Amino acid sequence: METGKSDPLQGTECTRTGKRHHSETKTRVLGTANKQRQRRCRISLSEIMAILILFHMSHYRTFKYFYLNCVLKDLRGYFPEAVSYERFVQLEEYA
Repeated sequence: METGKSDPLQGTECTRTGKRHHSETKTRVLGTANKQRQRRCRISLSEIMAILILFHMSHYRTFKYFYLNCVLKDLRGYFPEAVSYERFVQLEEYA
């Protein structure tokens, strides 16, 4: 292209459509970077509350030790859908 001459397609419908298509394709292909899985909660709110009440009635000093040694081992029959300790702490925030 010679200097001093402008692009003949500049400002036409062709360039506007191309830019719009590029931006739409970019968002569709890449998506958002901060996607998180929407996990279904396997343990119910009443079970979360029951575990917290049991902890406060127990002799355990830390909740982590109580959950790992009492709930996941001894009380597994009462809480068959018990989740890992890390997941329980996340769910506890929403309860």
